[in-house]
Amino acid sequence: MRLLLLFVVLNISLFAGNRTMFVVWGDSQFQNPEVFEEAVKQTAKLYPDFVLHVGDMIHGYTYDIKAAQKQWKRFKKQISPLKCDFLPTPGNHDLTTKEIHDAYREVWGANRFNYSYINGNAKIIVLNQFADASNFYKLSAVQKKWLVDELKNTSNNLNIFISMHSPEFLKENSGWDEIHKELTKYNVKAVFTGHYHMYLNKKIDGIEYFCLNTSGNIGANDHFLTGKGHQFMIVNCFGDDVKYTVFSDGEFYRYDIVEENAREKYGKYYNPEKTIHLSKTDITEKKKSGWLEVINNAPVQRTYTLKWMVDNSDWTFAEPVKVVNTKANDTVKVQYSLTIPDKLPKRDKMPYCNISSPLKLDNGYTIVTDYNYGLFVPPIGKVVKISGSITADGILDEDEWNKATVITNFEKDMSETPAEDQTYISILYDNTNLYVAAKMDEPNPAGMSLSAYGDLPLVFGDDDIELFFDPKNDQKTYYRIMINAKGTRLDSGPKGRYSFKYEAATKINDNNWVAEFIIPLKEIDTVMPEEGVAWAFNARRHRQQAEYVQSDWSKMRTHPPYQPEYFGKIIFTK
Repeated sequence: MRLLLLFVVLNISLFAGNRTMFVVWGDSQFQNPEVFEEAVKQTAKLYPDFVLHVGDMIHGYTYDIKAAQKQWKRFKKQISPLKCDFLPTPGNHDLTTKEIHDAYREVWGANRFNYSYINGNAKIIVLNQFADASNFYKLSAVQKKWLVDELKNTSNNLNIFISMHSPEFLKENSGWDEIHKELTKYNVKAVFTGHYHMYLNKKIDGIEYFCLNTSGNIGANDHFLTGKGHQFMIVNCFGDDVKYTVFSDGEFYRYDIVEENAREKYGKYYNPEKTIHLSKTDITEKKKSGWLEVINNAPVQRTYTLKWMVDNSDWTFAEPVKVVNTKANDTVKVQYSLTIPDKLPKRDKMPYCNISSPLKLDNGYTIVTDYNYGLFVPPIGKVVKISGSITADGILDEDEWNKATVITNFEKDMSETPAEDQTYISILYDNTNLYVAAKMDEPNPAGMSLSAYGDLPLVFGDDDIELFFDPKNDQKTYYRIMINAKGTRLDSGPKGRYSFKYEAATKINDNNWVAEFIIPLKEIDTVMPEEGVAWAFNARRHRQQAEYVQSDWSKMRTHPPYQPEYFGKIIFTK
């Protein structure tokens, strides 16, 4: 890496007279702030002439301009180490709702939606695919004409680069073929995009097309060489000659080293994170044993190393490290046994078993693919059976609700910090239905956000409550219900959005708001549970006026995809 960095620096100095060097960032979005801030730090060390971001700079997904302004303030602080021009490209997260377009305009200016920029021998043309909130990812006829005019009016001695957020060149019937034909008439060197949280490069008629992801959400253990890592790109224009270099995880790579279909080819070799649940009995007896699955989806034999990672030496493991050989396309069950200390650490300090194996790629590189089994103590709630009737009206005046055991103690973070304004969940059931009541403390009901609208209402951008049910306990298949305090819903299940039916009502009171649900068991593909049966369950709340907007009963990562492996449990009782 040091030799390549020296080579880059020498090239910069040798061609400084007719050289423009810039850096391109992909999605950031706040999912991995430490990764993004490291990318900013490394970029600043290169002293680029400017930095281009292909969009999705913030999380967005809000109707509240103040919330968006707060996110932009955070982003500006993150990029403050830069001492050069910064070029934003609008992404869907940045312009999710029409309400936050003004926040983007305030921070970047009215001329930073569609615009061009020249520095040295490079010209950047930025396109906005989100001008029309009802027709995202599309360029209007006006924008297409503006693009062609920009191309026509560009000097032949400039290297042209296009930046837009969504890679329309990867979509069938997107209309991009027509635009591409126009690009081939001019000195267009590359098109930079993001959105898909991957790395991809393909050359079409002499134009390099890129998809980048600097810190947007991907699996914790994904790797750049399989098309799924975090990275940024260094672009050097030496006269008419353009060189591209990718920086990922502390290493420099050739821009074309990743196979075009790498994500599809190697994605199956990555396994989802899992959890090992510790029960009250395990903790009391100080012993836990069970089985881990070593999953080899490769068409070749592989050797895996199982290693327990722990911060606290009070934990002991029968086999801290174990090597397992697997056949092609095989799953092997491996037994584990551990001793639990007297005092458990907080959630973010719990041990986990890392399962790793080297994988040789077709391009000659060897990487390590791995996944984790984390130890986890799920919170427990009880579901009480009833015989009386309940009406979903948001009032909770039925006597049956007095029989419920209340689920509370919502937390803001992985360090188990309690939420300032608490949430209370009660769950009941009978032969045919599940009944859920949620009461949310709210000191200022008048200040709540209740703006979600449209066919895909962003309920989680409002003050809402979200329920997650996993009747199969498979840490994979679950049903999700979201509702804001106004009663606007967004739900999904294994069969997609709005694929199951239920009753729901909300009511806003003087110092709280209430949501009440009746969910037919058949709608979530189950029957009345027997006594003692446990389901995986979780609840999440967004309170937009809070310093920490989001709180969970059992804390998951801040942004989707959700983590069913960290759901709590509800146990059905008589």
